[in-house]
Formats: sequence, C-alpha cells, structure tokens
Amino acid sequence: MFLNLPLSSTLQCAFSYGDSSLVSVVGQGIFKVFRAADAALKPANPNIGKRDPSLVTCQAWVPDPPGSNESKERLLVGMADGEVLLMEGTDLKA
Repeated sequence: MFLNLPLSSTLQCAFSYGDSSLVSVVGQGIFKVFRAADAALKPANPNIGKRDPSLVTCQAWVPDPPGSNESKERLLVGMADGEVLLMEGTDLKA
C-alpha cells in the first residue's frame, strides 16, 4: 500500500483496534483516515465539523471497554488549541 503524502510531514500513523482496515494519519497540515480495501488505501473522508484539519496534532484509537458487546471504532483527535474530539469511525461525536 502506498500513501501519497510527503514523508517529512507525516508524524503519526495508527490502526484501529477493532477494525484493522481503518488507519489514520496525522502530520504537519495533515489529518486523513483511510480504509484498506483491495490492496489499496481508500480515503474515508473524516468529518470534524468546521474545524481546520491542519490543526490536528495527535490521535489515538480507543478500544472498546472489556465485556462490551458493541464494537465501535472510536478515535480521539487532539487539536492545536487544546480541544479533544471524539470520533466514531469517520463521524464526529463530541
């Protein structure tokens, strides 16, 4: 698989705990979520509302709680202004 992103600007790449086909990438001016399918990474187009994706500074996939029967792909996204966003898949929740 190949990401057409400048390597010098890519800071983090993380795979989801529950769905290893979901991968998120954070870097200087970069916030992308991809889904691996058919030996390629396809953009998943995350929705972070009216926030500027270039202000994303860090990320962390959050595993489901032990004993939980539901499976949700939760991603915490840290912004440069200190705000932390909660996403489920590619949708903004909080």
